[in-house]
Amino acid sequence: MLILEKVWKDLKSVDLYLYGIGFGILGAITNIYLNFELYGQLTLHLGQAFVFLCLLTRGFTSALIASAITNGSLWYLTGNPYFFLTLNLELVVVAILSRYRVWLLNADILYWLFIGLPITYSILLVQGLPAESNAMILSKQILNGVMYTSIAVALNYFIPSLTTRHNMNQHRPSLSMIIFRLSVITIILPSLIIALSLTQKSVSQFEKVTLAKLSNDANELETVIDQYVVRHQVAVDALASTLANDISQLQRQSILNQYQALYPGFITMLITDQRGKVTHGAPTSFFEKYIELPEEQRFVTDRDYFNQPKQTLTPYISKVFQGRGFGSDMIIAISSPVIVNQSFIGIAEGSLNLPKFANFEREILGDNSDEFILITDGSDKTIYHSFPEPEMLDGFQAALNKEKAPNAKDFEIVINNIKYLFQSNNDTVNWKVYVFQPANVITSVITSNFYLVLFSLFAIILLFLFLARIVSKRLTSPLVELIEQFSRKEPNLNMELSPDSPAEFEFLSNKLNQAYKLQQGYQEHLALEVEEKTQQLQALNQELELKARTDGLTGLLNRMSFEDLASTQYQLSTRENIPCTIAMLDIDHFKRVNDVYGHLMGDKCIIFLAEQLRIHFKRETDIIARFGGEEYIVLINGDADKIYQRFEKFRKAVESHIFNHEDQLFQVTISIGLCHINQDFSKPLEELTNIADEMLYQSKANGRNQITRHTVG
Repeated sequence: MLILEKVWKDLKSVDLYLYGIGFGILGAITNIYLNFELYGQLTLHLGQAFVFLCLLTRGFTSALIASAITNGSLWYLTGNPYFFLTLNLELVVVAILSRYRVWLLNADILYWLFIGLPITYSILLVQGLPAESNAMILSKQILNGVMYTSIAVALNYFIPSLTTRHNMNQHRPSLSMIIFRLSVITIILPSLIIALSLTQKSVSQFEKVTLAKLSNDANELETVIDQYVVRHQVAVDALASTLANDISQLQRQSILNQYQALYPGFITMLITDQRGKVTHGAPTSFFEKYIELPEEQRFVTDRDYFNQPKQTLTPYISKVFQGRGFGSDMIIAISSPVIVNQSFIGIAEGSLNLPKFANFEREILGDNSDEFILITDGSDKTIYHSFPEPEMLDGFQAALNKEKAPNAKDFEIVINNIKYLFQSNNDTVNWKVYVFQPANVITSVITSNFYLVLFSLFAIILLFLFLARIVSKRLTSPLVELIEQFSRKEPNLNMELSPDSPAEFEFLSNKLNQAYKLQQGYQEHLALEVEEKTQQLQALNQELELKARTDGLTGLLNRMSFEDLASTQYQLSTRENIPCTIAMLDIDHFKRVNDVYGHLMGDKCIIFLAEQLRIHFKRETDIIARFGGEEYIVLINGDADKIYQRFEKFRKAVESHIFNHEDQLFQVTISIGLCHINQDFSKPLEELTNIADEMLYQSKANGRNQITRHTVG
């Protein structure tokens, strides 16, 4: 509430607009051109330092303007409104905490721990970012906050021209706290810069090593697979050359069986004539079933592995397709034309076993590798993959077709919300070999470094908090010694300070000695004045003692004493801006109590009510008085709602008490009127008392046994 009122008043000042715009432009320039890139899109933005510097030197209103400009630049730069939300909220929370004497750096750490990080984590879940990045981003955010806040505090301390015209915190810190703050900001900033620079360097180096390994694995796989395919292609070419010789049909089948046995990588092998009709097949068990098919189904003239060799008279390696006749597995066909006297008489073909590639993967990557491979043909159809989840293959295709983010690197890809590093290589048969590894191998390094930095920073803060107390004690103890000496009636003017005391303290001691000697010259004059003032005070005390301060029946203050004390207390509340409440209360139907049970019983009710007031309002600052008859008045400081609850508890205690008069049981109730004063202390105490009295009569008019309240300001 106070912050909003101050903002409303500050809006009338043109200077505050100009300062806010100036600091905001500096923050925006810093965000756009002076950011610190750690890894990929993980970047430290330091423009918020100028927002906090504006808060420290020009106040909340200017800082709010600066924050809107600075964080608007982040929104523009990243296209993400998240920064605008959390960083503007950060300013508001830090400003509020600063009014409660929390140091700016401590306030910012508290904001991120209890507000900023939970909001950021929720936004990360909504945006669907890769899960392994969450811890890294969250730790980066608090480090970023510590860094730009430290910059702002350091600039405010060490550049005299910036120190201000505005003080967020009117509380004067202790010497130990000043030492602690200076120590922390002089250590944290260099430590953060060094630690983050080393982190950036180590992550970059680790990334290069990881990519080099992926590239090497892709090359090795490409070499092994290439050799595997070429070896089988050579086998098919050799078979076709053999079939070009004049050999019988029985020998053709025998040779085909021998080749299939020698090259188990082929699931099946076949021979066709020049028309595309399959005449031989291996293994025999498949071929025996195949020849039982109708003759028209034993032609392969619709297959590229027949047509391409027939048309080009060259060997051919097909794309991935689904087999038929000999099986329905996904296969790759390697075929070669059989040529006799430069005439095409058919093909020799072998269907390559795709699962065989898993052996190559284990050979190159090992059994416990966290890398995955993908092999595609010339038309990007999948030949083989080792993704642990089949839907990752669809995710890969979707990621390839998706437009890359502006800052995305060529070796990064996001598959089903998980980021991977990858390298690829083309082999001699126009296949492409991809090797993937989850990017958390990189992000885990960053996150571990961030955790180490955060732990180190908090350890440094605790260490300096301890050391600052020791240093401040050693610095202030000579001052305390001087104060104690000059507090005595006859100080030792020749007192020697401890050897550890600074030279400035010796100078101060000499000046105090001179001041003490001058003081002695005025001693007699002061003694006379003191005696005169003492006599005046004694006369005043005698006059005060003549006044009856308390009520004879209840022992509470009487009306006159209340007015004196309440006036002083109200002036203090006005000066210190302390909320307070005036309460008027009396006993309902008190005349009937006197009439029915007698005046003595009525007096007991009055005394009981006074005792309950002492029980429920026993703080030293609570002023209770009997205002007259069965009416009481209370002046109490504190929060209005809590005071209302205390009076409600008091009212219920009175209501629940049972009086016994000559075996006649009865109860009494009370009506209460409250006048709360929060900030408007312009009204005199007498007027506020009248308001409380009006609230009392409103309680009676509404049925008694209740509280009616009114708030002034």
